[in-house]
Amino acid sequence: MYWLLRHRRLDRLITCIVLREGEGWGITWAADGKTPSDSDETSLSAAVERASSAVAAMYAGKPEQADGELQFAIYPWQGGADKVMLDISQDGTELTARDIQGTGITFQSHSIDALVADAERYLPNPNDAMIRWIRPIAKLNSR
Repeated sequence: MYWLLRHRRLDRLITCIVLREGEGWGITWAADGKTPSDSDETSLSAAVERASSAVAAMYAGKPEQADGELQFAIYPWQGGADKVMLDISQDGTELTARDIQGTGITFQSHSIDALVADAERYLPNPNDAMIRWIRPIAKLNSR
């Protein structure tokens, strides 16, 4: 049985769920295939970097790397997170957050940590929100 779990296939979509846990951030995974180990980080940017590096290393040289995606589901606030979904796109070093639930909220930030702080200014109730960021695995940097 251990052999089967150890050699599970890689999924073309792997989801990294990042939750604020006190002063830090917890990382857990969802996929039909193999995933990295759960972990904790002190900052959101460190959590995103750690998760990205782990996925890049796991997918390196594998066929799924070419069209695979790493989806972040980030929950920085306590609440239902069902009214606002900030979808992130990246252009160079700028991150653009756009609500895809229909509020019309759009803003830019220079980092994922700044994006959370900016969202607290732009959103009427951040507790109703979550952040989604889909990144192509082929563009992730492994270490």
